[in-house]
Amino acid sequence: MVHRPAMTDLARTVLCFAGAAIMSGGLTAALLPLLRRRSIIDQPNARSSHTAPTPRGGGAAVVATIVMSWSAVALLTTMTPSGFPRILIGIVVLAVVSGIEDVRGLSPVTRLGWQVVAVVGGLSALGSDQMVFQGVMAPWLDRGLAALAWVWFVNLFNFMDGIDGITSVETSTIGVGVAAVFLIGDAPVAGAYLASALAGAATGFLPWNWYRARLFMGDVGSVPTGYAVGYLLILVATRSYWVAALILPSYYLVDATVTLLRRVLRGQKPWEPHRDHFYQVATPVGASHAVTVVKVLAANVMLLALAIASIWAPAYVCLAAAAIVVAVLLAVLANS
Repeated sequence: MVHRPAMTDLARTVLCFAGAAIMSGGLTAALLPLLRRRSIIDQPNARSSHTAPTPRGGGAAVVATIVMSWSAVALLTTMTPSGFPRILIGIVVLAVVSGIEDVRGLSPVTRLGWQVVAVVGGLSALGSDQMVFQGVMAPWLDRGLAALAWVWFVNLFNFMDGIDGITSVETSTIGVGVAAVFLIGDAPVAGAYLASALAGAATGFLPWNWYRARLFMGDVGSVPTGYAVGYLLILVATRSYWVAALILPSYYLVDATVTLLRRVLRGQKPWEPHRDHFYQVATPVGASHAVTVVKVLAANVMLLALAIASIWAPAYVCLAAAAIVVAVLLAVLANS
């Protein structure tokens, strides 16, 4: 179902974006000197895409903005799910665990364990009638597969945060796309506020992370941000807009999944740092990251348009078009 969003809803959505962008940019500016004083620095190595020591952990400002802005939405509206505080708790837990990983490291099993805890808690926030896979399977199987997909999404989001600006751009475009689907489709408008605030948080961080980045997001930013994005995509899917939920993150999904499968088939450990992603192949060490990110942004804009079109257009048409967009992008990146 398609409807024209009320001007007040649209204005509030824009306000959420602008407020979050300003907050994120301000918090990032305040955080950068602290990271330098504490010597939380990412040193270049053979698998890095940067050549100079750069502070990491700047994503803490993004996560703080998400938590504060989402809390404000929950307090000021009555349309967020009753279990929504569990989502906020999951974001905070993953930020703490990932912050420890940034500072002194954690085992992959420990990180994965906390991700599973956060995802299970997040899924428990959904209503019993909110089926991610449209009710085509038993509820226990729906929740189980959704949990696996969400955990994988959190990790792939972290894996893909390898060059300046790419995760900020991905988060912003997905957030704008989800907000548009919630506004235009027959869905609670609070979802648009949440998505717009998420996009604003990522956009406010982007000037600090654009090539050449003054600081990196770090696991403290990419992991909980991936969790928040995954939650929004699940909300979109439970409103029957599953095609949009697949299309919006499809570049990240395909690049990360194909790269993982190729590494497994070569007998390599998939969790170890590497430079095998398509965007990494397209960005040699010392080259401008901006060129690659602009290509990703151009493809994401097309995917965003297809996600909106999927509200009323046939699913197979939109999915086929999205597959072509992603395939062309991967081919361009692989041959850059």
